[in-house]
Amino acid sequence: HQQPSFCGIGICPEKSQFARSSRACGAARRKENVINTQENSLQRHHRGDRPGKLFLVGIGPGSVQDRTPRAAEAISSCDVVVGYDPYVEAVRDLLTTQKVLTSGMMKETERCRAAINEALSGKKVCLISSGDAGVYGMAGLAMEMAAADNDTVDMEVVPGVTAANSAAALMGAPLMLDSATISLSDLLVPWELIVKRLEA
Repeated sequence: HQQPSFCGIGICPEKSQFARSSRACGAARRKENVINTQENSLQRHHRGDRPGKLFLVGIGPGSVQDRTPRAAEAISSCDVVVGYDPYVEAVRDLLTTQKVLTSGMMKETERCRAAINEALSGKKVCLISSGDAGVYGMAGLAMEMAAADNDTVDMEVVPGVTAANSAAALMGAPLMLDSATISLSDLLVPWELIVKRLEA
């Protein structure tokens, strides 16, 4: 197999102009165990007539055993994988001929723009997050950027096992009934707001 091509976001000038992405639209049901690329079966997406598509993939807490088959299928079958360096390492066993774009911490916005740009160019793209892409992951940011720029690219969220659920299982302390999870990371949320949430 041809080896995947790696490029650090922000290092390669030819990849530095990222297109804007897409406006929010309604949700539709889809089968949980199948990667479905049809527009009429997206769970939450930004619809348009462009041929590319962006999968927002949660790869779980890190181990292959905790990665869902659906996430593995999405990554294996896509054209481009975009992610934080350690997360890309965690799915290296699924990489064959895919183009791979990586970057470090505090580059979330750049990764979203890169992924959206590749999808707008007609590629099938996986933007990966640890845990679940919709829980302190990249799904929300990608959708917000798409809606803000009023462009169009199809998106589909591929859920994953969250770190909270994995940690609870390891500790033998299931998350029962009502529970709340508050991130202490101030990369995208002001620290003052985090403190306010903790004190609420």
